[in-house]
Amino acid sequence: IPRWTAIDESASVTVFAGELYGLTAPAAPESSWASDAAHGVCVAHVRLLRKGAQIVLPARASGVARALYVVEPGPQQRSGADDDDDDDDDGRSEDVVRVSRTGLPGWSYAFVAGDVEVEVERVGGDDGEPVEILVLEGC
Repeated sequence: IPRWTAIDESASVTVFAGELYGLTAPAAPESSWASDAAHGVCVAHVRLLRKGAQIVLPARASGVARALYVVEPGPQQRSGADDDDDDDDDGRSEDVVRVSRTGLPGWSYAFVAGDVEVEVERVGGDDGEPVEILVLEGC
């Protein structure tokens, strides 16, 4: 399974299906939706290892949908999960990533346009613990 790592080792991306950063995942089974390149399928796992770590997801073809799921920290691991004083005024836990200038807490998701470049930056979370994001793309 191909993996990209930032020069400063602050971020890594593992590509399980499709292509990203010039890396191509092993071929999908013939019966899979992902086996047809016209479907634009990409499944990737992003790890942001410290605050300030960032990646940029490149623009895809028009019609490609993109979803980002912040899977770590989970609901019991979020900073402030047990301390109401750390919650924002709207009751949400602290943001751990910023996706194109929109903050997301752990254990959340965002649907973003696939045909534009998307900046993903770690802005919170516990030091020493990675923030992990599942990226799903396709049409």
